[in-house]
Amino acid sequence: MPAPHAPTPSQTVGPFFGHALPAPGGPEIAPLAHPDTITLHGYVYDGAGDPVHDALLEIWQPAPDGSRAGAPGSLRRDPVTGRPAGRDGVTFTGFGRVPTDADGHWAIHTLPPGGAPYCRSPSSPAAS
Repeated sequence: MPAPHAPTPSQTVGPFFGHALPAPGGPEIAPLAHPDTITLHGYVYDGAGDPVHDALLEIWQPAPDGSRAGAPGSLRRDPVTGRPAGRDGVTFTGFGRVPTDADGHWAIHTLPPGGAPYCRSPSSPAAS
């Protein structure tokens, strides 16, 4: 039997650039209306097992066809204000940022990545 995995060590990163952390629509890597969109979710806990309410996760993944070209959807800017405008609601970008809530929970909406087996079933962990 393999040894249990150790907890991920704590990390301090930065500098933070608040203008894009998080961006509007960050959890929507794929359009919600797309018929193949799935929801992935989980929780972030600290070393004592308490929820981390202020974590920010970045997700990078290939498109369903296996390409990794991505799209600039998460960096679109409002033409008037210049502030991040978030996703366009149509384009799969392959990138997302999502903060955790008060319970340490996070969720993203994406498409199954290409090159990885996928089965849409109730027994698939954390996929709905």
